Amino acid sequence: MMIEKLENRALLSATFPALVGSYSGTFADASGGSGTVTLRVYAQKKGTFFAIVAQSDGMNAVINGRVSAGGVLKFNVKPNALGRHGKGSGTFANGTFNASEVIKGPGGAVTETLSVTKH
Repeated sequence: MMIEKLENRALLSATFPALVGSYSGTFADASGGSGTVTLRVYAQKKGTFFAIVAQSDGMNAVINGRVSAGGVLKFNVKPNALGRHGKGSGTFANGTFNASEVIKGPGGAVTETLSVTKH
């Protein structure tokens, strides 16, 4: 009887995009408003991240999210406006976030898109 040795295999682990850093770019909302936006990703552990976003219209928000190894984003948004909250999704590639979000609260929902690039 012959016994063959099995090959050694390393466990594969996902490699997530590195998001920590400062970004700037633009935003636009469904009503035609637009302006500049800055995003600062403060912490990342594997695919989860924590960020703060500030828009030129005075809307600031805390973002808690997740990025896949392929750069797909899903996040929750908690703006500084009392009683508002939202969700968003998008992509991260080559140092650029492209995302859309819907923020709900008193007075209805606001839909925004944003594009920010790391500097």
